[in-house]
Amino acid sequence: MDTFPRSVRPAPDPLGLYFRAGSRDHTTLLQVLAERTPRISGVVFDPCAENPMRELPLELTRRSMETILDSRGMEMAFSGPDLSRLAKLPWGAAEPDKPEVLRAPGGRAGQLVRGLADFVRHRPFSAILTPTHFLAGPDDPWFEVDRRLVWRLREQLDAGGRSGVLIYYLLGIPRSVFCNSTAFARIVELLATVPLDGVWLRIHPFGTKNAGPLSLRSYIESARYLDELNAPVVAERTGTVGVALLAFGAAGAIESGITVGESFDVRRWSRVRPGAKPFLPPPRVYISELGIFLPPQLAKVFFENRHMKSSFACRNTDCCRRGAADMLADPRHHFVLTRVREVSWLSGLPSFIRPAQYLEEHLRPASDLAVKAAKVDPRLERDRDRIDAWRMTLGAMAREGVPERSARVPTGRRLQRRLGA
Repeated sequence: MDTFPRSVRPAPDPLGLYFRAGSRDHTTLLQVLAERTPRISGVVFDPCAENPMRELPLELTRRSMETILDSRGMEMAFSGPDLSRLAKLPWGAAEPDKPEVLRAPGGRAGQLVRGLADFVRHRPFSAILTPTHFLAGPDDPWFEVDRRLVWRLREQLDAGGRSGVLIYYLLGIPRSVFCNSTAFARIVELLATVPLDGVWLRIHPFGTKNAGPLSLRSYIESARYLDELNAPVVAERTGTVGVALLAFGAAGAIESGITVGESFDVRRWSRVRPGAKPFLPPPRVYISELGIFLPPQLAKVFFENRHMKSSFACRNTDCCRRGAADMLADPRHHFVLTRVREVSWLSGLPSFIRPAQYLEEHLRPASDLAVKAAKVDPRLERDRDRIDAWRMTLGAMAREGVPERSARVPTGRRLQRRLGA
């Protein structure tokens, strides 16, 4: 018997998965938590919907999961449909924020930072998404204002006895800037001077529906510049393509709405519709084999075809005991458990084989099944084309030799970093 010690490759940290809880999602998440302890990193909360979600933050805290407050500061610079609701927050304002207003001493910036710090002082939030703003580039006047805001927020939290609260820097930038190596490297260089505990990437436009082959490749290649920060990276509002970003090491975690929020488009914040009432679409049904969502009525018709039902109905009895019937009856529950399973599968693989395994065990079968689905429902032709494009692009990258790197995974703990000059 061989008794000599052997070197063992250390097990990678589990990849991160965050859900964004909408006003109707807290019941689903509480149900999932009641059934099991899923591998979820944490939940992002909207402060405008705090009252119906008081039970969920306490339960997550009890299970050592992160509870993250979205400051929604980025939206406050736009005269969009939510501005009147945001104005009612302790750190809100009746008019859209401007750099010169937040730059003025003793004014709006102090109210914003104090309001946020006071809000989390007596609530079970473990982290804050910063009230940073959408940047046109590294020379945008907002960038200097934002870095000062983050410093002041850290000081206010520490002074108020909440030094353990993490600060996740929300970085919203155009895809053209993200994919410009010179511009993005300069942004990363300046972020090194900020007391952050992770970076949440919000790229415009990017997500499942608009992640073409070039933008997907560029996202994966550009994300490597964030390695310089030695901080966790979370890909926000990326939808199903976020799983590919995890597989190829571009992010250590993804954030996902529950059957919504698959992409980010900053232009919607500027669309004011006088007299329009908030509208919440019904939850869509997630077809994991294709990585797509179907509206409820379309999903019902889709599963009436016996071939589609046999190929795409959920087979996980812990999730949907009655297959397609349960998928249609409770799409939120099905999606949460399915996305957890997808990320957990990747987490169980060594990082250096994730790209190949993702291509072989997920994307190649999805591409083949999409051909079958599109023959039954021609409306899925665009989804088939998109999956084919992802398969060819990521396959080419894998053959070129993906660098053995993985973005740092969030751990829910403060970072001890030496800040740049």
